Amino acid sequence: MSTSQPSPYLTRAQAAEYLNVKPRWLANEGRGLVPFHRFGSMVRYHLETLEQWARQQRVRTA
Repeated sequence: MSTSQPSPYLTRAQAAEYLNVKPRWLANEGRGLVPFHRFGSMVRYHLETLEQWARQQRVRTA
């Protein structure tokens, strides 16, 4: 059964592009910060989780 909707799970390269960071940053510094899922040896980032995480990173200045 084939679906025409895109997967909500992004590759590291797709997630990095979405967040406007380098894939290497996600793999290294972002590893403990940005939530991800592991499917076997594949790492995937859920789009909704990325959006929530990005909103939490907002910095308020005085």
